[in-house]
Amino acid sequence: MADTQTLTDALTRFKASRDAYERQRQREQEDLAFQVPELQWDADSRRQREGTIIGNVAIPPRPTLSISKLDQPVQLVLNQQKSAQLGVNIHPLSEDADADTAEMLQGLYRHIERDSRAQQARSWAFDRAVKAGMGFYRVNTVYDEHCGSPFDQKVVLQRILQQDMVFLDPSAQEPDWSDGEYAFICTWLSMDRFQREYPKSAMADYDARALQALVRDVPDWVRVDGEANAVLIAEYFRVEYVDREYVQLADGRAVFADEVTPEEAALVRPDAQRRAVKAPRVWWSVINGIEELTPAQEWNGRYIPIIPVLGRELQPFDGERRFVGMIRPARDGQRLFNYAASNAVEIAALEPRAPFLMAEGQNEGYERMWEQANTRNFPSLIYKPTTIAGQPAQPPQRVPVDASRMSTSMALMQQADAFIQSTTAVFDPALGRLNQSERSGRALLALQQQSDAGTSHYIANLADIAMTYEAKVVLDLIPRIYDRPGRVVQLLDGEDDSTQALINQPFVTDPRTGRPQALPGVGPMPLPMPPGKRKHYDLSKGAYGVSVSIGRSYQTRLQEGADEIGQILTASPALMPLIGPIYFKFRDFPGAREIADLLKKQRAQMFPYLREDESGGPPPEVLVPQLQQQVQQMQQQLAQAAQVIKTEQVKHSAQLELERMKVQADIQLQGMKNAATIEVKKIDALTKGVLLDKQADNEAQALALEHQYAQQPLFAGPRGGARDLAMLLQAVKQPPTPKTYRVVRDPETGLVVGLESTPQPSLLDAPLQAPLDVETPAQEAAEASQESPAAEAAELHLGGGL
Repeated sequence: MADTQTLTDALTRFKASRDAYERQRQREQEDLAFQVPELQWDADSRRQREGTIIGNVAIPPRPTLSISKLDQPVQLVLNQQKSAQLGVNIHPLSEDADADTAEMLQGLYRHIERDSRAQQARSWAFDRAVKAGMGFYRVNTVYDEHCGSPFDQKVVLQRILQQDMVFLDPSAQEPDWSDGEYAFICTWLSMDRFQREYPKSAMADYDARALQALVRDVPDWVRVDGEANAVLIAEYFRVEYVDREYVQLADGRAVFADEVTPEEAALVRPDAQRRAVKAPRVWWSVINGIEELTPAQEWNGRYIPIIPVLGRELQPFDGERRFVGMIRPARDGQRLFNYAASNAVEIAALEPRAPFLMAEGQNEGYERMWEQANTRNFPSLIYKPTTIAGQPAQPPQRVPVDASRMSTSMALMQQADAFIQSTTAVFDPALGRLNQSERSGRALLALQQQSDAGTSHYIANLADIAMTYEAKVVLDLIPRIYDRPGRVVQLLDGEDDSTQALINQPFVTDPRTGRPQALPGVGPMPLPMPPGKRKHYDLSKGAYGVSVSIGRSYQTRLQEGADEIGQILTASPALMPLIGPIYFKFRDFPGAREIADLLKKQRAQMFPYLREDESGGPPPEVLVPQLQQQVQQMQQQLAQAAQVIKTEQVKHSAQLELERMKVQADIQLQGMKNAATIEVKKIDALTKGVLLDKQADNEAQALALEHQYAQQPLFAGPRGGARDLAMLLQAVKQPPTPKTYRVVRDPETGLVVGLESTPQPSLLDAPLQAPLDVETPAQEAAEASQESPAAEAAELHLGGGL
């Protein structure tokens, strides 16, 4: 259910639009009634011509002829629109838009027109605009049942049957109502159908009494007429504006601030340029007078998809907008023609009933015959040649009819016809009526151009207002509806030839089938690119503009094309193999297409380099050498790839072998290290044992010497002999000089090749801590006389303890 305020706003807006256009709708109804000839007489005139009885005398009805003189000029303008070539031209506007995508969009637009029968929708609205001043059709989106995905949609153009049930925003200023903020498309549904389509609606349960009460509350939305009860439902479009802000990135792009991605956030500078805007959002829902039948949904585009078609808008002078077509200015001329024609017929009908002038008594005995003389065809009329007094009399004679009355009616008819031509701007030459002075080609062309100029504003309004706004709506919808990457769409060119394309994904066109082929992905070993021109139509990028052109009719273009090419072939017959297929394509006689096909095959054989396939590339005959060359290149690439793979395998094997040898070398080296360490430990232990044994032998010898010297008296000589003995004992006690061993490795392989010994300094090699006292013999004798034998013995003991 819609909230109360939204529904209230909708009902208020509907009433405002209906009241604003009420008189315009009334004028349109009066003009459209003129389509029916019987309704061209107003009610008062028709009532006065009805038969009646006055004084018990029956007065027969008078003629009320309705000869529509408006059908021909109106239909002439309608046929001009149907035969005119109205084309939408799409061109790039922004920097990220390109001409190829614009051409693709134009081809897609043509397909949308053909697929949805856009000509019918436009012609239906144009018909009403030409007759009554205003018409409407719509742009819609529906699911595409013939596409690759069940969720794909397509854009269609649809007609609106009851165009008087379209109500637009009366505050809009633009002729296409593009600045309007709301619109309604209304439809009356019978109560039975309403209950079937909206069974959950609250109004579906209303009985006759509830509906009658509803008429008092919302009289515009309910009709109560016994079994003909009906409910008005409306598609409600409304525009809401949201405050948004553009921000300029460091790379120059401008995006909405609320759509900046984390990667783009780094590109937003503190002093970045910003601009606040009102972004439109269009909402759509279905309502009746008391509830919302379909919940509000956001429309896929920015525009209300209702396309107005205008006949001619008058300059406002009293605050009301007026739109007129061809019928309203010509209504009085049509009525005058009907009135004059009716009078002329009435006068002509009175001629066989002219009264007879006879003498009294001449019809005696034959009264019945003479009473029926004006209604029955008697072979003869019998009369008495005498009067009632018996006097001879002339035969009865009819009273002559006043022919001046007939001429007046005929003159009125001619004047009424002139009125109609001047108000419709369609004159006799355009209608096929020519006099002798207008038989020349120049005069005929000038008069026809005059008629075309007088009615061209109808087609111009269709192109400049309606179709231009239609193109904006469709182009705004295409990126949102045709958004699935890889979707195949149909394209039409200017000659209605169909091709296919992929959208939002790179592709090439297969030269054999003419169908689009998606490009393979990019990887470490990319697949070969298919032949053909690479295309990529990214519909999410770029802005495109539109313009509508009005071309000549198809038959006119055929005739002109055939004439121009025919003149070229007459001047240069040798060009027939080249342009002959085009020439016969423009011809419109039986067999012309077959001749064009034959000449086209001949041209393909004579000039194969001129022929192009549907993808825009060269023909298959030209592609064969290219394909062979590509195959050779692919084979070379495969051979190079195989060589690279083989080289990589050898390299990988070498790396594995080196790693294996390195591991083995490390294992062997570690074993040699362990063995060397064991040998060093053994040598150290052996060395220590030898040293200990030697030291023990020295100590034993020292003890022996000491014992020997203890048994014998000391040298009687000077003290130097005792010191020499002490030093000798010290040398005996000194162990052998130890050695230090170092492992020697090969500098290239790192393997152990041997041991290197280094002798450590011994006590004998060490320098004396103090200089030796060298005494002369005299000094020694003096000292010896002063020292006692006990002191010298003590010194020797101390020396032996060193």
